[in-house]
Amino acid sequence: MTIAEAGIVDESSIDALLVLDGGKRKRKKKVYTKPKRIPHKHKKRPKAVLEYYSVEPSGKIKKLKSESPVCKAGTYMADHPDRLVCGKSGYTLFKLTADGNRMPIPKQNKPSSAAPAAEAKKAAPAKGKKKK
Repeated sequence: MTIAEAGIVDESSIDALLVLDGGKRKRKKKVYTKPKRIPHKHKKRPKAVLEYYSVEPSGKIKKLKSESPVCKAGTYMADHPDRLVCGKSGYTLFKLTADGNRMPIPKQNKPSSAAPAAEAKKAAPAKGKKKK
């Protein structure tokens, strides 16, 4: 159907009645409680190679860190007090004592954070309805 067939002439006003589907309500802006975490940036260390090798007086080069047996060559394992860990694959070798047992887990210097939290809960009154 064209405009001429509908009987519409120049400068006539047209009223259009349409059914509009209602959309979702506008979402509230989120209020953040903690500041945004700043991502870690890699810091280049000069002469970092000196931590991996040592030169003996005879001229021999000795490796100070052990390489991972799982990953390709050049992937070194982190040296912890009781274990060696590959950072790429997660492969772990536990250090052994002279009699063949695993070394004990080293003690933590800082106090555990669970104990102060438990004391704070006991001191605070319970939320909700009060018992009579």
